[in-house]
Amino acid sequence: LQERDGSLAGDIEAYAWRLHEQSRFRFDSIQAHLLWNGARLEITSLDARIFGGAVLGTLVLDTQQGQPGIAGNLDIKHMDIQRLLGGLGEGEKHQGEFAGRISFGARSASWANLLSAASGEGTFVATRGALGVDVVEAVRRGKGSVQGGATRFEQMSGNVRITPESIRLTDVSLSSGLLKANGMIDVARDGRVAGRLDVEMRGSANLVRMPVAPAGTLRDPVISAGR
Repeated sequence: LQERDGSLAGDIEAYAWRLHEQSRFRFDSIQAHLLWNGARLEITSLDARIFGGAVLGTLVLDTQQGQPGIAGNLDIKHMDIQRLLGGLGEGEKHQGEFAGRISFGARSASWANLLSAASGEGTFVATRGALGVDVVEAVRRGKGSVQGGATRFEQMSGNVRITPESIRLTDVSLSSGLLKANGMIDVARDGRVAGRLDVEMRGSANLVRMPVAPAGTLRDPVISAGR
């Protein structure tokens, strides 16, 4: 670390790093530039490698009236969805490569609750993946619920909004060969799933349009169809 205008500045590198011994998040490597002025820590040029991908951007941590806070602007590239969900303890039924951009912030009574208090928004795109539930089978049945199976897709994209209660995916657009779907998906902090997707599926001689409702949890998703 070097002193600069009353602050401390320096670069860090870490490899095979965990926040604590029981953490599911093991970073392959972390590189960043730090600037600390005694009350505010700025992390710039962040390059953190985890779950087969990279988290790039800036973070700011501080305290105001005794309450810790965080703000960030992050780009996520080439992250493995299955490994990410496994790290979050949400099973490994969904697959694909994830990328996105998000701006977020939070303030809480303690550092331990900081991320659960976060709010933010951004965009995402997932490619060459699979949802852990069979949307095609739900549409084919036309009613009732389907659990299990998979829906492979070439691309799934949309906007993301983070609140202390949930992560909401809006303007979702999914394409998978003859199947297309648009809508929204809401994932509560405890992993419960809700939402609506309007599905369009082309057959050899007809076109079927039907709304479906995601439900269940990320670990055990369910989808219901209904006209």
